[in-house]
Amino acid sequence: MTSSKKERAKSVIICGVMVLYIVMLLFLMLFSFNGAVRVELRGINLVPFRSIIDFLPYLFSGLGSLPFVNLLGNVVMFMPLGFYAITLRKDKRILTNLLCVFLFSLSAEIIQYVFARGISDIDDILLNCLGGLLGIFIYKVLSLLLKNEAKVRTTIAFVSAIALPLILALLWGSARTYISYIS
Repeated sequence: MTSSKKERAKSVIICGVMVLYIVMLLFLMLFSFNGAVRVELRGINLVPFRSIIDFLPYLFSGLGSLPFVNLLGNVVMFMPLGFYAITLRKDKRILTNLLCVFLFSLSAEIIQYVFARGISDIDDILLNCLGGLLGIFIYKVLSLLLKNEAKVRTTIAFVSAIALPLILALLWGSARTYISYIS
């Protein structure tokens, strides 16, 4: 296999996993189900840190608790988005890639509100951006360690293919825990 074919194959794997990740993320954010009953809920919080502060006292009440899922789940769920944003874009600047994560998160929160699919929360956007930023930093660290873009893309393609089932399972588990608390 020639070098350009290998690079194309890596790109296909990375893009394919990213598309599956985004589809699953959007599904979980916008079309959460609990058995046969769709969760329909509309609310909005525009006060930064309100829900974060409200959840902090209960954060460590258990791994499956609503505060744990809401706060840490929003961070972890968006780490791959930051990672894929910087991986697939030619522009490797942190702020421009973080802007992509922010715009995606903002769009999802707006759609969530318009279609009554949950509580649109500025804190979710902040936590999602924190997760995206962590994903961007993981890419930057990987680039520093490997010092070769081809090696970075090979590693990302390999890890993406292996990590996809884990990412999807974590997203699905987080959504099911959240749904069981709000229904």
